[in-house]
Amino acid sequence: MKNTTLRNKICTTNPSFSPYCCQSFSGLASTPGDSGFSVINVKILNKVCFIFQAKTNSNIKKNGGVLMEQVVKFCPFCGENLDKIICKKKDFFSEKAENDKIYETNFNDNFLNL
Repeated sequence: MKNTTLRNKICTTNPSFSPYCCQSFSGLASTPGDSGFSVINVKILNKVCFIFQAKTNSNIKKNGGVLMEQVVKFCPFCGENLDKIICKKKDFFSEKAENDKIYETNFNDNFLNL
């Protein structure tokens, strides 16, 4: 079995029901702020984007032990361009970015200082 065939079986979802590109990415996005690996939505310079976070614990206070944050442009599971996903459901992802604010660290400040 080719890797792409296996990836497609693992990462399929019904696009009419989910705003995400695949089940794997949707799973990470459904656990913002949890320990381990998750995806949050943030606004950087008024543009909504996805950030992967790795955390040591789910305590929201004091940045909750955030070890890593990285903006991602493509789904690591199915390869979909995430800007296209955001454009299809702008209202949904803008609202999610507002809800995910409690999980943000000082990422925006660090991004602007680069």
